[in-house]
Amino acid sequence: MKITRFFLLFILLASLISIGAGFYKYFIARDFMVFANVSCEPNQESCFIGDGENTPQYYKTVSRKAYTIPFCDAWGGECAELNCAGNEACSVEYCQPDEETECSSPTVSE
Repeated sequence: MKITRFFLLFILLASLISIGAGFYKYFIARDFMVFANVSCEPNQESCFIGDGENTPQYYKTVSRKAYTIPFCDAWGGECAELNCAGNEACSVEYCQPDEETECSSPTVSE
């Protein structure tokens, strides 16, 4: 009986510590990556091509640490588009042409 109580207490404490650590990481420290498709200029960059309503939508993927993104109201449309200007905890993924992905090709003006 004593071993069972000790085991249950250990499981309960381990669960509480795990929940607390997860809460701290995701809600307090905001230590996770945010991925977003942002607009891309097809004349200057190799962009992914998505389905727009009437015309193709050109985009690139930005990944950035959540704690580097300022708080804003996304539902109210107050947030600026994600970018990597001067941010070392950020990366941009451009389209790499292959057999499965259709990409835009930047035009070179001479």
